[in-house]
Amino acid sequence: MDKMNATRTKGLNTERNLHINRPFYIQSKLWMERVISVYSSKNLVIQGRQDKPHQQWFYDQASKTVKNVQFKDISIDIRGGNAYAYKTDSRWYQLWKYQGEHFVNEKGQVLAVQSKVDSENRQVVRENKNDEDYQKWSVLYVDITGKFPTSGYSKSWGMHINRPFYIQTALKSGRFMDHISNRLVIKTRNGRPTQTFYFDYKTRTIKSKGYVSTTNHYSLDIRNTWLYSYGANSLWY
Repeated sequence: MDKMNATRTKGLNTERNLHINRPFYIQSKLWMERVISVYSSKNLVIQGRQDKPHQQWFYDQASKTVKNVQFKDISIDIRGGNAYAYKTDSRWYQLWKYQGEHFVNEKGQVLAVQSKVDSENRQVVRENKNDEDYQKWSVLYVDITGKFPTSGYSKSWGMHINRPFYIQTALKSGRFMDHISNRLVIKTRNGRPTQTFYFDYKTRTIKSKGYVSTTNHYSLDIRNTWLYSYGANSLWY
């Protein structure tokens, strides 16, 4: 099939289940929906989507590989245990098909998130195939996916993006969440920005409008017994 269609420059390659020369994101099925990105030393990692070309890929019919939009001379490569973006040579470790939510190579190995950990800049590796989400990916074509959302309602998270809100207790007092330093408490409504929050879709966290530094709005964080505002890292807490 690939040999017959070697000169095609567009359309669906039915054997690989990828559209030719049509840029796409490879989005993890894990909770944070990070995408595969080219990182330092050409490592492949998962990152929050930034609408940048180093996170975008395309299927190249001539080489039969998945290439990067920003670095067009490199392809997804798993000749070692980790996934990298190396110079295209069309060997088995660079030949992929998208099959049942998996990226599968010529030897039946798949792309996976290292140790199932859904964190920023987590390494992408190769593994034997199983049915867990850390090995599953969505192909999001750039031309229909659109820009990263900065407004509107997120059904999966149940909140409006970047739309300020208060967090009010259901207790009889009806107090509002507020800050004492970076610790979260309830207080009578006072109109201060430290009582105002918003949902940041990029980090998938709830951020404070009032408890901020010069470079960051801090996010609600429950890694300890008390609820605090800390710098966003998009981990489970």
